[in-house]
Amino acid sequence: MKKLLALLLTLGMLVGGMLPAGAEKYTSLYIKPKAVALFDYVNGNRISIKFQVTNEKEAKEVTAFTISVWPLDENFKDLTNGNPYVMNSVKTVKPGKTMYSDLYYLKDFDKIWYIRIAITKVTYGDGTSVSFTQEEALAQDGLHKTWNTGRE
Repeated sequence: MKKLLALLLTLGMLVGGMLPAGAEKYTSLYIKPKAVALFDYVNGNRISIKFQVTNEKEAKEVTAFTISVWPLDENFKDLTNGNPYVMNSVKTVKPGKTMYSDLYYLKDFDKIWYIRIAITKVTYGDGTSVSFTQEEALAQDGLHKTWNTGRE
């Protein structure tokens, strides 16, 4: 299905058309179901965090990506009041490889029970990119994941 969407996206770009109604935007970068997030207490109620992302085997090289991050409380309430942290990673992710994002810092760790992320932009080595609204990213499998920070 992803290869079909990639083909449709490519054909749409070549002829200046659009994706069929209801089709998802496509990116080769995704978050595996068992992807890891590494958390580390820093100091002063702050943590450092980085996330695993994977590029498909038969894909273009990724040179950068943007992740939106929502810290959540014990009831899954968004602690950013709808304004997630936006974190950019300038990392090369070769086809078929898994890589960690850059290291980011979050404050107010005493309130954070879960962390939800979503990939919202991917830039490829050929200069092309694909962007997703936060709503699109949260609705599409493989573009989002929620981790427990270990407080339970």
